[in-house]
This record gives sequence, structure tokens and C-alpha cells, in this order.
Amino acid sequence: MACHSLVKMIREDMDIYAALPLLASCLGHKTLTVVEGYVRLTCSEYPDLLQQCLPLNNFIYNKEDGIE
Repeated sequence: MACHSLVKMIREDMDIYAALPLLASCLGHKTLTVVEGYVRLTCSEYPDLLQQCLPLNNFIYNKEDGIE
């Protein structure tokens, strides 16, 4: 549900920086740290979104993590 919701928000042109706090709130998370994993999962499952997620992924994850 989290990944599908994130994909929907991104595809509807919502800024990912706005989408993540909304997603965190819906899931009951108090911080974005837990939600960061959904970005990775979403981009893995939806390669077409990878380019849109790339700036955030580069900020959150090291290139050593395999996301480029």
C-alpha cells in the first residue's frame, strides 16, 4: 500500500518531498527515517520512477548502495 500510494502521488506530479511526510503520517510513522525505505522499494519496483526519485535517492543513499 505504501509503495502504491507513493507511486500514485509521484505520477500525479506531487513533489516527493511533500509526498513522503504525507505517507509517513498515513502510516503512523513519527519520522521520515522509516519511510525512506519505501523510496528504495518503489524505485526498484517502478523503474520508470527511478529518474524522478534519483535526486532524493542520491541524498539519502550512498552510491555504494547500488542505486544510481
